[in-house]
Amino acid sequence: MVGVAESPIHLSVVVPVRNGADRLPMHLEALRRYVCAQPRPTELVLVDDHSEPGAARLLADFAGTLSGATLLRNDANRGKGFSVARGMAAARGARRVFTDADLAYPVAECASSTAVPTWRSPAACSPSRAI
Repeated sequence: MVGVAESPIHLSVVVPVRNGADRLPMHLEALRRYVCAQPRPTELVLVDDHSEPGAARLLADFAGTLSGATLLRNDANRGKGFSVARGMAAARGARRVFTDADLAYPVAECASSTAVPTWRSPAACSPSRAI
């Protein structure tokens, strides 16, 4: 088993998604640009929390076109916390962040929180508007 420190994937970006077919194309394209611009191996883990067919189709089509993208689909609406935990468990990156599908926090800002420390064991960092 590959440990966190030895992972060939530098960064995993986990995105829980529930519906939003009208806004998804714009946000998915921003995620694509971010992942493709990274100098080190980066994966995108999308967790579909049992979206309606239109959004589910958009997610499947997108994941099929982006190398390094993984799409997980919950069998029922399980909620954001479950979806984030599921995505983090499936992620393979040495560093892992999550952001919401609406990109309320720009993905580059979320991911920049992983650049400062060098951890030898798992740790968590969460952006907050209140800080």
